[in-house]
Amino acid sequence: MGEVMSGPAPSTKRKAFERDGWQDEHGNWFAMCSFGCGDVLVPKTATLDHYPIMKQHGGTYRLDNVRLACAPCNSRNRNHKKDATKQAKKKRS
Repeated sequence: MGEVMSGPAPSTKRKAFERDGWQDEHGNWFAMCSFGCGDVLVPKTATLDHYPIMKQHGGTYRLDNVRLACAPCNSRNRNHKKDATKQAKKKRS
């Protein structure tokens, strides 16, 4: 198993681009947002979304637990996850 990190290693995002993206003729990397919004990502602006295990539930920055996302989609998803967690806690009370 991989070591647990508090933040992404620089190589994690690069490896995610190698797994999910493509290179142009100049060697620049591109990928599509994993949420399907149509945004084309470059390494400088892409974010890493914890999927399938959210960071707050012990998800790590290992390559098998992250996917590339644009910042707006990742932010919306983060807020959705927070709302879902709050609703689940209310139901348990």
